[in-house]
Order: sequence, then C-alpha cells, then structure tokens
Amino acid sequence: MEKVITWVVLADGFFAKIMVNNGSGIELYALRNGDFEHTSDMTYELITGKQLSTSSTSNNDVKQSSTKKTRFINVLINFLTQQYQNKSFVQLVIAAPNETIKDIRQNLPEQINNVVVGELAEDLLPMPHHQISFSLNKILKSIAS
Repeated sequence: MEKVITWVVLADGFFAKIMVNNGSGIELYALRNGDFEHTSDMTYELITGKQLSTSSTSNNDVKQSSTKKTRFINVLINFLTQQYQNKSFVQLVIAAPNETIKDIRQNLPEQINNVVVGELAEDLLPMPHHQISFSLNKILKSIAS
C-alpha cells in the first residue's frame, strides 16, 4: 500500500511552519528551507515582500494586496498550490487561529480544499515540536487509520 503524505500547515497569519507526516504512524518532521523546490523562494517572498519566482503555476486568482497578512496568505497559497500540483502531499491539515484558517480556506483552490482532512483552531507556532505533535495527535491518529 502506498504511503499517504500529509502536510500540516501551522500558521498565525504572518509566519508559517510546515510539518510533514510521511504516512507511517503519527510522526511529524519539519519541512526545512530547501527540502522541496521553491521553499527558498517562498522564504524570500515572505521576508522581503518581493516576488522572486516567475513560475506560471502561481495562483493568479488570489488578489494581490500590500497588507502583510494578505501577502502572507498569497505566498502560502501559491506555495501550497505549486507543491500540490507537484504531488508533494496528498492530504493537508491546518492548525491556526480561526481567522487565519478562514483566510487560508477561502483562498485555497477547490482541489486543495478537498484534501484538507483536519483543522485545529490554535496557534501552535510558538510550541516546541513535541507539544505540536501532542496537540495534533487526535487528528493524526484519525487520518492514519
């Protein structure tokens, strides 16, 4: 049986961290800058607000705005869209404050919204890795079975 890769997006509206479950149990590891193509571009865009990537796979439906939060959402959505198209993940979990989950879900393309298998309305970004895993334990167990 093929392993199902699940990405867990931790976000607060200004920063994001992506955790990966490789389909074996409920273990998570952090996606690091450079693990996948264009993570460096995403990091650059989030820090500077300038678009580095000229990829045609970016989500042009997302409205451009000068606000930092909207820019963050745009960059995150474009990155997730590109990585989903590249088959980097099959399922998605979102852990963020309610407003940020709402912003992400409203801007995700339908095909990615359809693979969201769990949500947790909590800011897990400041937590250490073991607490993140503990907080997501119930969601991860439900998708592992």
